Amino acid sequence: MKHVAILSNPTDFHAHAVHEILERKGAEVTFFSATDFPSNLHLTIRNNESQSLPASRYSESPSESNSYSSVWVRRPNRPVIPDFIVREDRNHAIQECERMRDAYFHTFATNAFWVNPYHTIHHTENKILQQQIAMGVDLQIPDTLFSNDPKEIRSFLKQYDQVIYKTLTAYNMPTTVITAADLPPDEILSVTPGIFQPLVKKAYELRVTVIGQHFFPARINSQGTTMGEIDWRKDHGKYEVTFDRYELPPQVKTQCVQLMKQLGIVYGCIDFIVSPAGEYYFLEINQSGQFLFLEQMMKDPWPLADAMAEMLLQARPDFDWQEGKNCIQFDADVRLVTQQRKAASMQKHLAPAPA
Repeated sequence: MKHVAILSNPTDFHAHAVHEILERKGAEVTFFSATDFPSNLHLTIRNNESQSLPASRYSESPSESNSYSSVWVRRPNRPVIPDFIVREDRNHAIQECERMRDAYFHTFATNAFWVNPYHTIHHTENKILQQQIAMGVDLQIPDTLFSNDPKEIRSFLKQYDQVIYKTLTAYNMPTTVITAADLPPDEILSVTPGIFQPLVKKAYELRVTVIGQHFFPARINSQGTTMGEIDWRKDHGKYEVTFDRYELPPQVKTQCVQLMKQLGIVYGCIDFIVSPAGEYYFLEINQSGQFLFLEQMMKDPWPLADAMAEMLLQARPDFDWQEGKNCIQFDADVRLVTQQRKAASMQKHLAPAPA
């Protein structure tokens, strides 16, 4: 029996959905909630002259790290530090726990197939590095300023009729059109680095989900909607934005393959703008991106959770998978059981700390 480890947090619906599908396919699954470290999840690494031995103990149950055939690094949150740690020591405690957790998972299940390799997390989420690699594989990008220099930022805004602002990290803030009048005082700009780009005209947008060697490109029909023209995510819940299957040009597909190879990852969600002139502008890649919304909102969805489960089961990027062949759909039954799994997990594990 295949043994899969999922590293995430109890609120992660995707982790629970794939967990359910894996078990229906006959896999053994262990769910590691990163939020339980350090209080309920104890990690140990013992180094000596001959070997390095990682070990974990969860609710008094030891786990053998070499028993896993694959590991999915989904969305591990920061360690949750208990309240009895005084405020003056909390930052130090968080740093120590993060360093220990990262060291542990660098040595964990070294013979397993990883989605994605643990060491790729930090550099893959670096949007500046993403763009530099994208440029290196000849993907087109918008003119982009990453800066906290008020002079550079104000000068950039003068060059374009309309400019958008985005955050460097996964912060709950949509892409926003700004003007010079919207900018805060220089002392605020100096302590809040950001991403600034000209507003690129869109015919539509693309969400390209890449699971191993399988591509699932979706066209996002965001233009002409009430809330989604600038950032289609703002339409969430209004259902004006629609999604359709899309045929990705071979050259763009090849460039995506090269991008992911250089980043060292086997799974990612890549966002593009396609201009009215047919130009493809790379925006970013998310190595732990969401995909279940496509299964729920597309008229003709792919069974993406099934594809992810199969890659984890077969433990290779060139996994054998054919749409419609023994696929488990994310239907009402799976959705209900996933909701139950999430509710039970939130009772069992510590909740993520507030951002």
